[in-house]
Amino acid sequence: MDDAVYTFEQLLHQSLEVKGEENVCKAIQRCQDRVIKKFDYDSSTVRKKFFREALLQILIPYMLRQLTPACAPDLPRFRELIFEDFSRFILVENVFEEVVLQSVMKDISMGETLHGNPSPGTNPNPKPDPKPKPIPRN
Repeated sequence: MDDAVYTFEQLLHQSLEVKGEENVCKAIQRCQDRVIKKFDYDSSTVRKKFFREALLQILIPYMLRQLTPACAPDLPRFRELIFEDFSRFILVENVFEEVVLQSVMKDISMGETLHGNPSPGTNPNPKPDPKPKPIPRN
């Protein structure tokens, strides 16, 4: 909230420097609208991040408990593929957990885009191709 107040003060100060003090009410309203819009976007982003982290905290232990019994017998085979120089740094169990984590994160982000809640930086409404491409025939 302090950031919002600071941003409002800065925007208002800049606006009054440029345009003078003749339309103070308009300048205040414009600055207020910009700050509220930014605050709404930031709070939405934080809320999405919070729920994404909560889902990970719930799903990762569950997924590991479900997958470990089935995958654990195969892990020694992969351990043999790691060069001896790297075997102290690369642990197959950690790689397994990381793969599960990345998979769950990918599913969560796909779920966000499918349900109309795209992650920041993604295009929620991609434009369709203006004309369809012909299908090649052999």
